[in-house]
Amino acid sequence: MRRRHSLLLISVAALVGSMVAPLAAWPEGDGDSAIYSTKAESSAIQTVILTPLRIEPSIGYALSQTLQTPDANGKASVVEPGLAGRVVEYVYFGQTTSPLSSECFYPDPPGPAEVHQSATEQPPVAKKQEDETSGAGIAICRSDDKPSNYAHASAGEGLVGGAVSFKDIAATSTTGFDQAKHMVTASTTASLHGVKIGDVLTIDEIVSQAVSTAGAAGADGAASGVAISGAAVQGQRVAITESGVVVKDPLPGSSSADAQKQVDAALDKAGVNVHLVRSSYDKGTEPGKTDAFSGGIFVQYANPAAEKSISLILGQSTAYAKYRTEGGGGSSADAASGGSDASKPAPYQASTDRTPPSEPPRRRPVRG
Repeated sequence: MRRRHSLLLISVAALVGSMVAPLAAWPEGDGDSAIYSTKAESSAIQTVILTPLRIEPSIGYALSQTLQTPDANGKASVVEPGLAGRVVEYVYFGQTTSPLSSECFYPDPPGPAEVHQSATEQPPVAKKQEDETSGAGIAICRSDDKPSNYAHASAGEGLVGGAVSFKDIAATSTTGFDQAKHMVTASTTASLHGVKIGDVLTIDEIVSQAVSTAGAAGADGAASGVAISGAAVQGQRVAITESGVVVKDPLPGSSSADAQKQVDAALDKAGVNVHLVRSSYDKGTEPGKTDAFSGGIFVQYANPAAEKSISLILGQSTAYAKYRTEGGGGSSADAASGGSDASKPAPYQASTDRTPPSEPPRRRPVRG
């Protein structure tokens, strides 16, 4: 199902949690049948609201999962409150459904094993025109009998909590089983363009990615990271690092030290605290099992007019894949080698459009 709206204006007070039910337990198989599980999940913006429950709504959300039963399911939402959020919605607002959302699953219970495509009449294999992948208020989800799943959500111009605005956001997740190659794949990405934080920090583009594969010889692999381009504080180019915001290329007539002081003062005055969340991946500590986490940009905004600060993660993606054959204990590649690479930093670890300065940043220590 796809739904569209021209403008997305979001209040943090109206958003509630993002939680995903765990995958089903491994069922027993016969002979050398493949046992596998995959999951890919991304959020363009994830908001953290501290109430009696930890509520983490997502804006631009895509989830895909596959299992060997065979089973494929997923969800795409422009605004995703999650399980805890739905409880709050029901208690306070008398509703449990979210607008701009699309769910899909194969097989379509309780009927026969048929492709389901969120109330559309034609199955994915019969589609004659390409899905729209950008614009305001789009949510698409497709499942098929491979099994595989595709979920995509995007939104046009929007504002979150009166603090963070964007020109467009998108999240896409895919999972699937390739029988010919004896492997499974989980891939997900989130993107934001034209981001402005607290009227002081601007970012042209944020793109996160996480990929996990698992299966037969040489199939285990993982990669993750987040790329940031065009970050600036009141016109001064900056890099967003794990320690905070660091000046790049001081403006003419200004030293690096003076430019850093001006950037710090501008962020402090605006109540904005920003740092990079490190990406990571594991492509084989346990044979036949991989996972990846993209990291993202952590934003804390303390509006003097608000009672509490708000916290956001911009561009966050996670992927997971597990594969073995019944009685094999792991992927054939790992069985032959006795293991594979341990957990490592991401191949392209949370990066910016240029290399940050080697000297330590002068930004104050980041909390939270």
